[in-house]
Amino acid sequence: MKLKFKSLINQNDDLKTIEFTVPVMVYDEDSFKVFVFDEPNTNLKSMIEISDDEINIHTNTSTIFLKHQKEYMFNFYFQNNGKEFAVPWKTFWDKKDFFDNTYVFSYWIQSNGIKIGDFEITLIIEE
Repeated sequence: MKLKFKSLINQNDDLKTIEFTVPVMVYDEDSFKVFVFDEPNTNLKSMIEISDDEINIHTNTSTIFLKHQKEYMFNFYFQNNGKEFAVPWKTFWDKKDFFDNTYVFSYWIQSNGIKIGDFEITLIIEE
């Protein structure tokens, strides 16, 4: 199977688009549909877990948690110069459109009351 990935990113009115197509492993775990793939720029594993009311986005450096139509607070961990830091983040998953093998969702992220960005992700699974 293949994953067509597209991310629209708006940070401080700076718009970016990331698009790629990669092989993907797809499986069901509890209430989640799980997508595991290698990011083409880093060749490191990423995993996106999607259910009707939760999404977890795992990369090699971070995890983002989303709850549908709810603000969600968590600590975002990252590494810098060999040290791990935690930053309080708030996310809000506002839109979703799931059909057939297509998953489209958008969300925003804030930290300490400052908006980090707006994001829209499209995942299309092809046989």
